[in-house]
Amino acid sequence: NQPSTMNQPSTMNQPSTMNQSTNQPRPSAAPPALDRHTMAMYAERRSFNISGDGHGAAQRRVPDGRVRGFDEPETDFGVGDRRQRQGPEPEGVAELRRDLEAHGLVDEFDPNEGRHPMEVAAERERARRIEAAAKLGPKAKRIAERPEAARVDASDKRVFLTRPGPGDAPVRCHIVRRVNKGYLPGSNYPEYFLYLDGPGAKPGDPTNEAKFLLSARKRKKSKSSNYVISLDEEDMARQSGNFFAKLRSNFVGTEFTLYDKGSKPGEKPDGKSAGLAPREDLGAVTYQYNVLGTRGPRKMKGFIPGVDENGQRAKFVATTRDGAHGILDCHKHGRSDDLIALTNKSPRWNEQMQAYCLNFNGRVTHASVKNFQLVDESDEDERVVLQFGKVGKDMFTMDFQWPMSALQAFAICLTSFDSKLACE
Repeated sequence: NQPSTMNQPSTMNQPSTMNQSTNQPRPSAAPPALDRHTMAMYAERRSFNISGDGHGAAQRRVPDGRVRGFDEPETDFGVGDRRQRQGPEPEGVAELRRDLEAHGLVDEFDPNEGRHPMEVAAERERARRIEAAAKLGPKAKRIAERPEAARVDASDKRVFLTRPGPGDAPVRCHIVRRVNKGYLPGSNYPEYFLYLDGPGAKPGDPTNEAKFLLSARKRKKSKSSNYVISLDEEDMARQSGNFFAKLRSNFVGTEFTLYDKGSKPGEKPDGKSAGLAPREDLGAVTYQYNVLGTRGPRKMKGFIPGVDENGQRAKFVATTRDGAHGILDCHKHGRSDDLIALTNKSPRWNEQMQAYCLNFNGRVTHASVKNFQLVDESDEDERVVLQFGKVGKDMFTMDFQWPMSALQAFAICLTSFDSKLACE
């Protein structure tokens, strides 16, 4: 129970202790309790090494994340070696170090502790590029500061589509709209295809390495907008095994709900619904009525189930056909504990361009009423969770990140394609 002798003050210059007994062990004492004053002192010191020079030498950070004094060479010595070079420690430092070690604390703080070395190296390389671009001008700096695309594993498509995206970088995708030029009634419904951007892809100019993810089409002979979402580019039948989810709106097109492929509430478990679990609500979107017909962008809100730190999603299962206990019902009745509320970021009017503008970081090139950015209502920094915008006649970009999944993002973007007479 005795403290380590490495942390004891040096006794080379102390008077002789020959007449003192050295065989009797020191009584073990419990580590002193750290009061608020001591903890505050530790909080001030934890970002710096405890200096052993006794006069508060100036210190600086070096690439390995440690803090050293200006007079210390940049070599990878251990803590014990550095203390030996610095000489005897000032009074009180050794006692403080012993107290910290007794409580499982250390006298050094590494800001990169727990991070992968490749992640740290990539962050430093990005900072170096931004610094170099800043010398070329503000435009070059803005381009260098644009967020880089996340690297994701989409080998298991079903898992990737329902799993929340990463939180450190957006997943970049694009949507292609294909309009059929049919002459028969109901044959000119457009179809939509979602692709994961490949390396080197640019907005409106995808590479051949783009990976197909989902397709969607509007169901025919439906009283309201009803989209079938499929895992196949060609097979979009409701009865197919590739059927993955469904998006349905109310009659006026102001409320949309995303469901998985489960059975409807109250439906008998026979026929096509045999063996299926009750369907879950995966998301919802509402658009604000534009009663006065004023000019401006659409105002929308999105709702998705809450996600814990392990990526597990809260479940919302409607118990009746009218959606009782579903996502929209919980929102309308104030039961939003397990809901994440999203709102579109308000654009600003640009006098020079005579248009409402948002900063899409170069990912959107065409003005459109469909363009939007969604942010968490509770996030003061307004980090963009989903952004969608036009880059060509029938091509759109879609970027999403935590806590949204690719399926939820695709469904929310589909609601923007749908015509809304009450919102224009």
